[in-house]
Amino acid sequence: MKHTEPLFETHPDPVVQYKPDDPSVVTALNPAFRQQFDGSTALVDQPLAETLDAIGIAVDDEWPAVTDANSNTVDSTLEATAATGAVYALRTVEGHETSYLLLTDVSSYAADREALEAENDRLERFARTVAHDLRNPLEVAQSRLVAAQETGDAIHFEKVAAAHRRIRELVDDVLTLAKSGATISDTEPVDVAALAREAWASVDADQATLRVDDSLGTVEADPERLRTVFENLFRNAVTHGSPTVAVSVDALDEGFAVADTGPGVPADKRDEVFEAGVSTGDGTTGLGLSIIAEIAAAHGWEVTLTESPSGGAQFEFRL
Repeated sequence: MKHTEPLFETHPDPVVQYKPDDPSVVTALNPAFRQQFDGSTALVDQPLAETLDAIGIAVDDEWPAVTDANSNTVDSTLEATAATGAVYALRTVEGHETSYLLLTDVSSYAADREALEAENDRLERFARTVAHDLRNPLEVAQSRLVAAQETGDAIHFEKVAAAHRRIRELVDDVLTLAKSGATISDTEPVDVAALAREAWASVDADQATLRVDDSLGTVEADPERLRTVFENLFRNAVTHGSPTVAVSVDALDEGFAVADTGPGVPADKRDEVFEAGVSTGDGTTGLGLSIIAEIAAAHGWEVTLTESPSGGAQFEFRL
């Protein structure tokens, strides 16, 4: 059956004309359909479901439909993924004798939506974590302040001050995390060994030691954010290890590694420690390693947590 209506022939999206019998039978395919898909004439005079299956699109038997009383047609839309991975919005315009199925490629929109939904989920989990972590020190500060007012005991004021320090740490980490996830556009060659030593100077660890491989060379990076990576890893090693923990920064074939002689992280926990708010219960904010993961991702790097030669933690960055 040849369709002579100009709109059917010139429509930029693939369109299938079919007869709404039971089963529906394809009567024509427009040029856009024949160009985008196989376009085989063998699909004509075949059931609509078989035509869709032939191009790798599967839809449920029950197609949701909404009746338009004004035009006396049925118009419905759903999304389906083809075998190629492309996502199509399938819209039907049904009549008594002739109906049409329009396939619009919405892959980019679907990808953007999925990314937005994933980001919204991440932000929601992050907000819950921050709210929880802030609530604890606030409650401590409030109860200790009441106790201090009632007893005048200096220990309560010390606990209030400690709670306030924790709140400041959390706020600082939240601000750093918010910045770290942004896409990095301006980079420069950074001397990894020199930057690591500078970062170590900001860590309160008089008895701990740092060894840096002088063959690390340079990497293209945002020096401020890379310094944050080293500072967080060094503080993490000191916090979780002994006062005399030894930390090293060594070159890898395609990057660098930061290792320590601390207790390490169990293999089944190594992936989740990069999630915001995941902590070992030692009083830390649980955001330090999440910040590291965000900064690495912003640079296009891959970071993994393994075991160091001494049995401690080893963070490997593949550039």
